[in-house]
Amino acid sequence: MRLGFTLARMTVAMNHSMAEIKISAISQIWQSQCNGTASSDRDGIGERVTEAVDELLTKIANGVVAGTTNPWIAINTLQSRALNPTFEMTSNSIRVGVFPLAANPIHWGHIITCLFGVHEFSLDTMVLLPAGKIDYKPVNREDTVPEGDRHEMVRRAVRPLEPLLRYTDVACGTAEPGDAAFHRLRKLNPDRPIEFVLVWGVESSQRVRRIVEQAAKSLLNQHDLDRAGDQTVSFAFLKRDGCPEEDLLTESLLSEICVTTGLSVPCRLKTIELQILSRMDSTRYRTNLDPAMVPACVHDYVIKRGFYPRER
Repeated sequence: MRLGFTLARMTVAMNHSMAEIKISAISQIWQSQCNGTASSDRDGIGERVTEAVDELLTKIANGVVAGTTNPWIAINTLQSRALNPTFEMTSNSIRVGVFPLAANPIHWGHIITCLFGVHEFSLDTMVLLPAGKIDYKPVNREDTVPEGDRHEMVRRAVRPLEPLLRYTDVACGTAEPGDAAFHRLRKLNPDRPIEFVLVWGVESSQRVRRIVEQAAKSLLNQHDLDRAGDQTVSFAFLKRDGCPEEDLLTESLLSEICVTTGLSVPCRLKTIELQILSRMDSTRYRTNLDPAMVPACVHDYVIKRGFYPRER
């Protein structure tokens, strides 16, 4: 059974400090997610996923105590729904990560990368932004899943880890890449001081160049970003340890890409030293349907709807 945000906070004694309440909530949220991991585990993947997520949530909890992270801030992420009244409205600047993904399907590597971003960049929350129509890369017929189903799998996967991770529907019904759809999310929160950090997990320098070129174009008409004291945008690229040498992205190469494409916002590069990420990608899951690679709710959804048919 999923322990919701409100229930998790209510189970802590009233005389505890707010930081203790929040740590308890984070711990209970993760325990509920542990109960949702698939029982069938090949090569110990599930165990290593649990260890990685548990380590990151512990670090995030320490950030809550230190006051560098507040996952309970209010932010609009849905086009047709108002702010959650149980969350905290603030006039202070908040730090919100945005993680664009194809979500075909969402897997543990996505979730681990998002949690790493929350910790590494002292974010208050990370918003997962699944694509609408996927026309920016080829997709085999047997791998094609309706947009609504991809988004539903993200909703189900993220729900147990709210409010650390959240879902947005701003790309629904569009063919916009994540860096362009992101501006729809910004405009759901007008006149609020928000530092947005767009986060991508990257496997190659070629992919980074494509992302930066697209982002530079999408920023050209965002004149509201010129207003001081309102909203700011920066980019962060997370590369996993062990990328092929020929695809290695470096700080100097990233700087060169930003200059040649005319990108005008700050960019940074970090390495995630978690070996489990080398085993995680959507193509591998679509090929073998290993239930340990995705949250149990996602695997169940895939099986019930017969997605990714293969002769196995």
